[in-house]
Parts: sequence; structure tokens; C-alpha cells
Amino acid sequence: MSTYKQQLKKEATRSILAGTVSNLLDYAISGLLLFAYCSQFYDGFWGMLAGHTQNGLPYTPPTSVYLFATFLGGVFAYASNYLLSIFYVFRYGHIGKRRYALLLFVGFIALSIAITLAGSTLLHTLLGINIWIVKTIMVVVVFFLNFFVRRKYIFNIDRIRSDDTILLPQSLTPPPDTTPNQDT
Repeated sequence: MSTYKQQLKKEATRSILAGTVSNLLDYAISGLLLFAYCSQFYDGFWGMLAGHTQNGLPYTPPTSVYLFATFLGGVFAYASNYLLSIFYVFRYGHIGKRRYALLLFVGFIALSIAITLAGSTLLHTLLGINIWIVKTIMVVVVFFLNFFVRRKYIFNIDRIRSDDTILLPQSLTPPPDTTPNQDT
């Protein structure tokens, strides 16, 4: 297997692990917000996750509450994923500390959140699919977009701009990898 393919496999595997951690955070924050707003309808926190209501009848939280919980959970998940991408996922993760890379990351996060909210509105509000199934579907859809966009545009050593500045303290920056880039 070529070095490029080995690196791609390693980064994809690490991205899945980082995504799992980030999404657990997303689910926890979304779940806590939904439970805080709708606890009177559900049979405890785990009942809310499973959809078990106190009276046995289905309950759907208001769309605005669901979308706010999805948005806030997503923001925290993306922030944690950004840090994991820098320090764990990508070979050239230190590049993500640059101002230009951070701006690109924020732009792609905004796009990902917009896709998630639009998909959630369509699948949950219009089609009536369970909120946790919808959340899982959207996580999978956005994962593939995010991995390839981050790898190609944000954590790519060939995209370093000479006028860019590092945002995070230099002491947190790993030493540069002197191995030639196999991405081309």
C-alpha cells in the first residue's frame, strides 16, 4: 500500500474516532437541552432518548427547541472536532492553527450546520422521523463532507499562505513533518 493510502487510512480512522467523541458531546448537549425543556413529558432522561413518554403517547418537542438543541450541540461538537483534528487526526494538523485555516473551518462549519438544520427540518418536521434517527442520519451525511473538505482545504500543507499567522500559542504546535507531501 502506498504511503499516501496508508496516511489516508490512518487519518480516516482517526477522524472516525474524533467524530465519535464529538458526536457523543453533541448528543449529550442536545439531549440535556431537550430534556430540560421537555422533561415533564418523558420518563426520565433515558426515556427521552428512547422516546418513552410518561403517558405512553408519542411526544415531539417544538421544532424551535429541537433545532436550537441541534444547533448548540453541533457548535460544541465542531469546536471539539477542530481541536481533535489539530492535535490527533491529521498529519499536518498544526496547519489548522493558522488564521486562514480557522476561517475556512468556521465557514465549513456554518455550511455543515446549515445542511444539518435543513435536513433535520425536512426529515423531522416535514416527514415526522424520530429526532434521534434524524440526528444520526445527518451526522453520517455531514461526516463525509467534513472529512474530505478538511483534508483537502484546511489541513493540507500545500495550502499554507505566506501571509498567514498562527493563532494558537507556538508551544502547542507540533514540530513540522519534514516528510514530502504525498497528496499531489
